Amino acid sequence: NWAGNYKVKFWDAPWQNIIFSYIDTIISQGFDGIYLDIIDAYYYWQVENPQKPYADTLMISFVKNIRNHISSVTPDTFYMIPQNAEDIVNSTNVSPAQKSAYFNAIDAAGVEDVFFYGNLDEDNNYNPDQYRLTQLQEYLLNGKQVFSIEYLTQPAKIQQYISAVTAQGFVPLVCVRNLDQL
Repeated sequence: NWAGNYKVKFWDAPWQNIIFSYIDTIISQGFDGIYLDIIDAYYYWQVENPQKPYADTLMISFVKNIRNHISSVTPDTFYMIPQNAEDIVNSTNVSPAQKSAYFNAIDAAGVEDVFFYGNLDEDNNYNPDQYRLTQLQEYLLNGKQVFSIEYLTQPAKIQQYISAVTAQGFVPLVCVRNLDQL
């Protein structure tokens, strides 16, 4: 839904090698982690444009491949944090072993719009997504921190969010959707 962005066949080895090359560059520049957006792309290939009925397991394999690549090129701690797609661990085809491997591959989870989901870019009404909150508790139980992002500008909503997110045990971030200011 963004100009210049496309759903790619992330399971293709040549495409994964391009990603590994970018990760090598990121590591060589001294960064200590990566934030993986659009992990939920598996849903596109599995449900919306059903070309890969096991896209959920292919995405978990891709995340594991990223972790294995990172481990092969640096002995240093290097964080890997997927954004959204928290329900991938309970997706249709994911086995308990794959679920465990996914949790072992990642260091935390990032999520957007869990408490204030809606059609506006910022300042939607408070409407916690109970399904997602339940999924995210599983991350905490597996020792993974949850970084929650809400796009808010109104002080009362920000305070409401801080209270709600803290009660869940998540780390909050409030900003605007363009991510160009805090």
